[in-house]
Amino acid sequence: MKEIKIAQLRISTWRRAKDLVRLRLFDLRDGSDWSVETAIIAGRKSGPMITVVAGQHGDEWNGIFIAHRLFEEIEHQDIEGTLVILPIANPYAFLQKSRISIMDQVDMNRSYGTDGERRPTSMAANTLFDEIFLKSSYVIDLHSGGPGDYIANTGVMEQGRFGLALHFNTGNVIVAHKDHGTLVAAAERNSIPAFSLQLGHAASIDYDACEKMLKGIMNFFRAVRLIPEPPQTDEGQQLFTDKKLLPAPDSGFVILNVGLGDDVEAGQNIGEIEPLFGTPIDVIAPESGRVLYARYEPIVSRGDSVIHLGRLGELKDRTSGRDLG
Repeated sequence: MKEIKIAQLRISTWRRAKDLVRLRLFDLRDGSDWSVETAIIAGRKSGPMITVVAGQHGDEWNGIFIAHRLFEEIEHQDIEGTLVILPIANPYAFLQKSRISIMDQVDMNRSYGTDGERRPTSMAANTLFDEIFLKSSYVIDLHSGGPGDYIANTGVMEQGRFGLALHFNTGNVIVAHKDHGTLVAAAERNSIPAFSLQLGHAASIDYDACEKMLKGIMNFFRAVRLIPEPPQTDEGQQLFTDKKLLPAPDSGFVILNVGLGDDVEAGQNIGEIEPLFGTPIDVIAPESGRVLYARYEPIVSRGDSVIHLGRLGELKDRTSGRDLG
């Protein structure tokens, strides 16, 4: 595998190639370096540049497997444009099988737009952003749910992206308005359409679900003409205009009596938390919605997310009123 310094990378000049490179971002103070294995598939003619990234959190393996499968599935003669795949953006967290690295305790996907010179993880995030993400036509960021299970979904920053998001065929599109220094938010600030695809929980691979999401990503490639074939986009997909995170009222052992995809009503008892040597506490839904995320780990600390409730929305562009369904 050849090594390339990221400052020397000229993706736009690649044609008719399918390569794996070791992309060297910068040197660390101990003499080692931060490098990421990168796949570049450059098609037979010019077209969109799409970047798919996984492994920003080192314990989220569904996305890493999907990125691997994308490289296995796509040949350069199949596409018109360029596909860049970063399967493990945070190798130090991945080696520890952890959300973040003990190197600096920084969450990579909360680092975009921050001071990239202070911590290695922030520096890596912002270097990748400046040299790859900012030059992309579309960005696809793959994640899992950490200590809880996510129903397969596509996350966008604004409702106007719903039409494009439908092509991933996840069945659920969630509008996340808040900016926590995420890659998707940073890309959208620079007018780059960006999507966060979430599936399952950390430290696990759901192979069947990954294959389904892989097919959805391939369908998106058809929709934006990276693959010159017509897309086949599912009907009846749901838009969620917001989501409510229900925090644990106390620490202890959690048992839920609702699951992914269930609809709940405000005031409904959805489970209980049994504190250590304490009396069980009912967990009550603060509002009505659909369960998009449910705690997988059986132990919680006060304030940990127990479920996420999606708020159903109308399938209309908030600016034009145009039906996006």
